[in-house]
Amino acid sequence: MKNLTLTLLVFGLIIGITGCHKHKPCPPPEKCPPVKESIAIGLVVSDLTNSSNFYQNVMDMEPDGNVIPIDSSLSKQFGIADGKPFTITVLKRKNEPAAVVLKLVSFKDVNPRPELSGIGQQAGINYLTFYYDAAGFTSMLEKTKSQPYFVSGPVSTEYYQVFYLKDPDGIILEMFGPPASK
Repeated sequence: MKNLTLTLLVFGLIIGITGCHKHKPCPPPEKCPPVKESIAIGLVVSDLTNSSNFYQNVMDMEPDGNVIPIDSSLSKQFGIADGKPFTITVLKRKNEPAAVVLKLVSFKDVNPRPELSGIGQQAGINYLTFYYDAAGFTSMLEKTKSQPYFVSGPVSTEYYQVFYLKDPDGIILEMFGPPASK
């Protein structure tokens, strides 16, 4: 429960400093103006290298150039990470400037997420949805369907099609696209 609380608290911090991804270099978070009508998703990761590689190489995201270090003094001021320093690495989807930003939050030591057999076993953020056009959906399916992080699908309805992946920390990633052509 403590890990879930820490994750949710850090998530709140990440949303609070979401405007930082527009600045180069990023000013201190307390001086970073918020971006209107925007959200960034912060994921606390157990291994920054593995997660960064996965989101860049599998999910076609790219660093936006910001790595935001939060030292122990600032962490104590925020009051949500037990004063532990952490780093935020900012990623965005390639060629989609208006897409939601994903922030990988890394601590020197963090407990790994428990293995879940489904999204309904634990409160909190258990899955993220990535939307694709028809060509992007097909391309992503072909790229991932024989990989160890592929979970299930595709499932097609008259309104959409979907399949699922799992990131290195066990977060389910829903790949969502338009209905298959008949």
